[in-house]
Amino acid sequence: MITRHEIFNKLDTDVNTAERPVYMTSRFEPIWEQFPACYVTEISRRDLQNAVNLKFTDNVKVVGWEAQVFSNKTVGAVDEAHDIMTDIEVSFREMKFIETYCAETPYNDRSIYRIVARFERVIADADTLNTEG
Repeated sequence: MITRHEIFNKLDTDVNTAERPVYMTSRFEPIWEQFPACYVTEISRRDLQNAVNLKFTDNVKVVGWEAQVFSNKTVGAVDEAHDIMTDIEVSFREMKFIETYCAETPYNDRSIYRIVARFERVIADADTLNTEG
């Protein structure tokens, strides 16, 4: 079964580039000295978990993830955050996740621009991060 570490590592690899390094974390921590930044974490969806038909396999779970992208650029924060979120969306799609929510969300510090998105997927024992097919 795909682990949260594999998902986080793929996101980190797909989002970070030499031209645009992004501070990636899975712990909610102060980020004000590390921009642009992305906080990604697995979220619990008990309502969907109970809706999955478990008859077709012994070990199936609904996995939900949330990504928050932060930028503090004086000029271009919106474009930078949207570019990073686009890379995150593409990476999640490659892992067969569906995006269930995406919105610009106010942050308590108005000099920081934030976008929040959520993604979901059903994962079974035999699933891997193989993105082909």
